[in-house]
Amino acid sequence: MPSSRPIDDLFTFTLRAGSTLLRNGSPSANVTQAMLTITRVNGFATTTANVTMGQITLSYTPADDATPVTRVQTVGAAGLDVHVLTVLEHIVEDVVTSRIDIREALRRLDELEAEPPQTRTLKTLGTAAMGFGFAWLLGGSLGVCLIATVCAVIIDVVSAWLARVQLPSYYGRAIAAGLAVATGAVLVAVFPIGSPGVIITAALVTQLAGSASVSAIQDLLTGWYLTACGRLIESTILTLGLVVGAIGAVYGVAHVGVHLDIEKTGNGNPVAWQTTLAAALIAIGFALLSHARWRHLPLFALLGAAARAIYLLLSAAGISNFTATSIAAMGLGIVSVVMARPTHLPTSGALDVAISPLVPGMVLYKGFAALATHSGSAGAYLFEAMAVALAIGTGAVLGQFVASRSLWSARSVQYKHASQHGDADLDDTEFAAKGLSTPDFRRPFIDHGGEAPRG
Repeated sequence: MPSSRPIDDLFTFTLRAGSTLLRNGSPSANVTQAMLTITRVNGFATTTANVTMGQITLSYTPADDATPVTRVQTVGAAGLDVHVLTVLEHIVEDVVTSRIDIREALRRLDELEAEPPQTRTLKTLGTAAMGFGFAWLLGGSLGVCLIATVCAVIIDVVSAWLARVQLPSYYGRAIAAGLAVATGAVLVAVFPIGSPGVIITAALVTQLAGSASVSAIQDLLTGWYLTACGRLIESTILTLGLVVGAIGAVYGVAHVGVHLDIEKTGNGNPVAWQTTLAAALIAIGFALLSHARWRHLPLFALLGAAARAIYLLLSAAGISNFTATSIAAMGLGIVSVVMARPTHLPTSGALDVAISPLVPGMVLYKGFAALATHSGSAGAYLFEAMAVALAIGTGAVLGQFVASRSLWSARSVQYKHASQHGDADLDDTEFAAKGLSTPDFRRPFIDHGGEAPRG
């Protein structure tokens, strides 16, 4: 129910909007920028915001030394929902530009939160597309891709059910991965098509895509260490759960006479067109998992395929895998910022979806397979996987930085020109609203007065 005090409604909306942004993968700097912009344009310019992994805080100290106002909001479980991010950014922009008041914004936010969750059918379809796509990307045959798809769906369905009974995520992922590998072992025994490594890798990587978003790397690079460490540790725990469950299942089925050659990974050099189409399929699958609208699926497919094509072209030119991956991710970072307003897609969510085909699943799998077989190459594979993951994150963040600074500079010129010529069409709030879709790179200990930096 709306409060009689304007600041109560304002802080309620701001905290709810901030927590929704944070749990859907927005970088901490972007969340802070949005919250301070909302409070500033509504007359509370001295408000401060504090963002951590588990909660966010707003504080306001009146100039007349009256009693300070502080509110705290707990952040819910993390999970990317592109639709929620898109609608919320529109609501926040309408508040900043005074198209709607705070009570109307609260009403629209209530409607957004009351929308029915994504159906299990769509989630299963997205998981299946990703499982098939990753297996195809790794050179799997049709039979291998189909078995990988079945295993990926099993992991997703079992993990979701165990999450509903509030089993800690580590155990849920381990149990789901074990069941999937056991199912795959039975299918491989019945249909001896080989390439168990591809099957296991594809099934596991469907759960890894998006678990450590680019936002975690951006938080790490810009000094938001608490949120960055929380996101990265969560991703590590989930990854370990998947791998421990999978390797445990490999040993388990061996005891009943089903021996999987987990080091056999199939065709290591699939043709370029195949991997490009597979990348498009992966991006479509993750977009469905992330509740993206159907009209946006062709765009995500194009971005995923383009990133893979750039990687292949650079690799063919003799550029190292790390550099090629980083450049491809940088290109996606630039495009995600530039296309945000024309396509009405959130920058962070769109980037996480588009970048999913670059996840170094096979290298990571080889590292843990080497551990399981006591091979001395385990450390090298695991280090390579971490290096590739870091290359993806740093490349994407650099691309976003370049694009955002270029846009801020262009908008600053437009703003100054309009001010000098007395053009009232572009006021301060309109300028701030346009900046909400642009990534912010402020450090947590730098005060911008509730206003985003302008270039």
